[in-house]
Amino acid sequence: MSDLDQQLKEAFALADLSNFKWLTDAEIKALPKPIKKGSMSVPLDKETFEEMRDATVFTGHWATQARQVMKRARLFRVEVRMYQIGVKEPIQAMAVMKRPDTVHVMWKAIGEASGFIMSENKDAEWDAIRSKAVVKV
Repeated sequence: MSDLDQQLKEAFALADLSNFKWLTDAEIKALPKPIKKGSMSVPLDKETFEEMRDATVFTGHWATQARQVMKRARLFRVEVRMYQIGVKEPIQAMAVMKRPDTVHVMWKAIGEASGFIMSENKDAEWDAIRSKAVVKV
C-alpha cells in the first residue's frame, strides 16, 4: 500500500463517513465486477454542487435506467481521480458503501476525497478538466 493510500485510509477513518470503507490497492483489485453497466461520471471542475450535478455524464444502465439505478438502496462505489498538471497518472481514492443506500449520499464522499487529496498536495497545480469522480454499482 502506498503512503498516500495509508494516509487516505487513516484520514477517512476519522471523518464522519461511517457508511463508506476507503479501500487499499489490494482491496480495489479484489472488488467484484459492478452489477450494472456504465457509470455516473462527475466532473470536479465546477464551482457549485448544481453545476457539478448538471454536468454529470451517465453511461450504460445509468443513462437508460437512471431511476431504477439511483433511487434503490444499493452498495455504490466511488472513485475520485485527480490529475496534477503535467502528470499522466491520477492521484485517486476509492470507497465502497458498507450498507446499501441511495446514490445521493455519494456527494459527501466525493467532496471529502477531493478535499483530502488537495490538502495533502497543497503545492500541486490541478488539471481540473481531467479530474472527476466515477460512481458505479
